[in-house]
Amino acid sequence: MKSLLPAMIVVLLVACGRSNVAPISSPFGAYLLQFEISGEDAGPILRGCVKLIVRDVESGRELSFQTKASDHSKWAAAWASSNTIVIHSSDVGTYAYEIVDGRFSERPANADERKFGRSAYAEKYGGK
Repeated sequence: MKSLLPAMIVVLLVACGRSNVAPISSPFGAYLLQFEISGEDAGPILRGCVKLIVRDVESGRELSFQTKASDHSKWAAAWASSNTIVIHSSDVGTYAYEIVDGRFSERPANADERKFGRSAYAEKYGGK
């Protein structure tokens, strides 16, 4: 865990809501991360949920992934490594979103990633 702490240089504490947040660089600067909150086009189940948008700095290629974490619940995110984003959400739990071969791979977070997610959540909400 301590060796991953430097990778968490950028703990992303995105304000809950629809405000624009400046892109956040991954630990080694290969990616820029932004969030959107899905609208009507996402359908009734995913409307109002957090969407990850990552741009590859070198190629300019953009990746996106629609999560099931609702913006109506408390959530926070952090880079857990140079290619993995973790979201800890009070409604769906903690998931890891790993960039593999130019695509997102969603999976339950491992123990270390859950620590990153809980830490980001506690920092954002003051341990609440």
